[in-house]
Amino acid sequence: MKIAILGSGPSGMFAAHASSQCGAYIDIFDADPDKTRRSSGVYYLHDSCDLLLDEIKIKQSVLGTRLMTPEEIKVSYGMKVYGKLIEKVSILDAIKTKEVVGYNSSQAIERLWDLYGKQVQLKKIESLRQVLEEFSKYDLIISTIPVYVLYPDLVCEGIETSIKVGKSPEKESFIFYNVNRHCKWYRCSAMFGTFIQEYGFGLTSKNLEGYEYKKVIKVIGDGYKSPNKNIFLVGRYGAWDKSCLTHNVYHRTLEYLINR
Repeated sequence: MKIAILGSGPSGMFAAHASSQCGAYIDIFDADPDKTRRSSGVYYLHDSCDLLLDEIKIKQSVLGTRLMTPEEIKVSYGMKVYGKLIEKVSILDAIKTKEVVGYNSSQAIERLWDLYGKQVQLKKIESLRQVLEEFSKYDLIISTIPVYVLYPDLVCEGIETSIKVGKSPEKESFIFYNVNRHCKWYRCSAMFGTFIQEYGFGLTSKNLEGYEYKKVIKVIGDGYKSPNKNIFLVGRYGAWDKSCLTHNVYHRTLEYLINR
């Protein structure tokens, strides 16, 4: 099977890894491969995805919940992060689970580029018509680029948020969630030497020396499927699916190819 993968960000490279695991010939296309490699935006993984990654145990805690019911926590967290009520949120799971295992995402990206970097080609994707015309020789197209590039008529709801990134001691590993509306940040974590503080709807971080600030689009949506039978959409932006974390791309691509 010959597969064209659109996008060489973390999702594209994990889709390539899954495709290779299934014995496919793969080509990967990206408008700016160096940029997608540098600005991954992934800070840890929930699964090693058969990449033999270093792992750590991460303690987690949810702050500001002592006088709240589970329903109030869910509503408060959704409003703080998304500016609206969200039915499916992970905050209640974080309350129940005091410790999770995390895998090194920087290590994963380096290994994926070592494995598949030579198969990345420079090409800007601008429309569905272009994809169907230029990639007709492939048996399947896996798209991890923003879904609205291929399907501009879709209504892709999302919000712009900010993330503060800095360094932390290598041995630190924690995640704090915060539902208190008087605190600007909703998640703060440290792992593998990186500190991250995330801000939700309508909130911005304070500029401090020694930190990098990034603007990101936080997806609100449960995913789209392509009406084109030879195009598989996957990834948080590729399928506009907020539940699709980076490790999910690997597993969902595997499942799709096995059941295809």
